[in-house]
Amino acid sequence: MQHPSELKVFDIARRYMLLGLQSQQAYQTQQHALELDCVLSQERLQTREGTALSLDILGRLFALTQASKKSFTAVMLASSSELSAATAELPRELRDQYNAKFLESTQWQLDAQSRFYANREHWITAAIDVCTLIESRRATCTFSTEGVHFQDDQDFDLFDILMGRLNDAHAAETEAYAVRMARMRNSLAVLGITTG
Repeated sequence: MQHPSELKVFDIARRYMLLGLQSQQAYQTQQHALELDCVLSQERLQTREGTALSLDILGRLFALTQASKKSFTAVMLASSSELSAATAELPRELRDQYNAKFLESTQWQLDAQSRFYANREHWITAAIDVCTLIESRRATCTFSTEGVHFQDDQDFDLFDILMGRLNDAHAAETEAYAVRMARMRNSLAVLGITTG
């Protein structure tokens, strides 16, 4: 038989889990609306106006990421506070057990979200650097069906390094996202929440 305060703990965990899921979905929706797949497209970067638009979008993505980071911190603080108060009402053996689980889960979430934000910011920085490089070499770079061509090999080498950074950040973010979503689905299932 469950202690009455356990139900309170589950309700709080369920509420914040859903809030976290909704927040993540909102971030993804807003990010998708920015059409990031066009930001570094050849069609966009071929013109000054297109490059300026890409830089504007990257600035909006950075602001969105900062707002998400702030929201995530607020949710983590509020959930930790509420869960701490609720577990304080449990008998000692249950309290210790729940606190250990919450501590491990909270630390995992903080680490995972920190890596997500770091990867996203690395990607944004590299994308801005690509736009800045192309804009600074606008008079001497050309575009063809094979991509951008620079007059100076050093510029091409820098471009290649930046593209590698973009690819590395994207790969790390994609892998981490899959792990986080699997873990979240498991947690939601434990709390009796289905996501369709």
